Amino acid sequence: EIFDFVEDCHVRFAARIESQLEALKSTWMAQSSHSGQRPGAFAAAKVSRKLKRFGIAVYAGPPSEKPQGDYQVTGPRFYVSVTRRAMARFGEAPPLPRGLERLLWPDSEDLHGRQRIRGLGWALAPPGSDPQRLHADIWGNRHHPKQDRVRFPHVLWKRIGGAMCTTEAVPGGFTQGACEKQHFEKLVTANAAALIMDSEVLHRGGSVPASRGSCGALWASSCSVELCSAKGWTAWEAGTEGTVADPNDEDWSMLPIARRKGPQETDSKQADLAAQSEEARHMKAEARREAALQEEQCLWEGDC
Repeated sequence: EIFDFVEDCHVRFAARIESQLEALKSTWMAQSSHSGQRPGAFAAAKVSRKLKRFGIAVYAGPPSEKPQGDYQVTGPRFYVSVTRRAMARFGEAPPLPRGLERLLWPDSEDLHGRQRIRGLGWALAPPGSDPQRLHADIWGNRHHPKQDRVRFPHVLWKRIGGAMCTTEAVPGGFTQGACEKQHFEKLVTANAAALIMDSEVLHRGGSVPASRGSCGALWASSCSVELCSAKGWTAWEAGTEGTVADPNDEDWSMLPIARRKGPQETDSKQADLAAQSEEARHMKAEARREAALQEEQCLWEGDC
């Protein structure tokens, strides 16, 4: 259900966000050479203001840069977050599919402990972008170093059939975000419709062709769900690096994942659902349709 939610948001908002960012292209690069802001940060902030009422925020990620030589920064990369929207929608995320749980959490402590979603949305890059700066998203401080388990799994996938993720990663590149020339020589490129990686490893978004479609130049995007294990939460509360945040800051809140129910609880829940009247189910569906219609109206009025 969480993955469907991200795809639904992508269908409804991606083109609008790309259009708004494109309209602000003249502001993508900082006006001052002394600016400490990432490329695209001003444009992202402007678009975020317009979309705040929908629970959506746009951030400037590690930028694109020349793949050789002095690795000069050449443009922005963006991340669209629908985490706040998901919190309003779910309150508590449904349990992950069992197969995915077993793959992500082979350790009993993580499998049965409290799991969370660190972020939902999609990575976004303008057409013609160079590869992204090599980086790690997050890592623990010296009191909580990387060990033999994945604390912050990152699921990436393409919504459009036939499209492939081209994320590049450094196998074993757990360097707390520090990169050297040797790491560029070890990069491997994904070639799959979906992938799961460790957010603590060195990685980057691949280059984006300057291709054009029927509606203009094509932006590249990959749907994204970033997770946090029980062990990862311990590191997060102690203070992580790469992604540095106050766990008590609402803007950095994580979406808890519901614990899987036991057989008896599941049977009871199914019985309760079966007992609901047809009228009650109809009213809920009608309320959802009305909310979606009103949201569509807001988007339409904003474009007028």
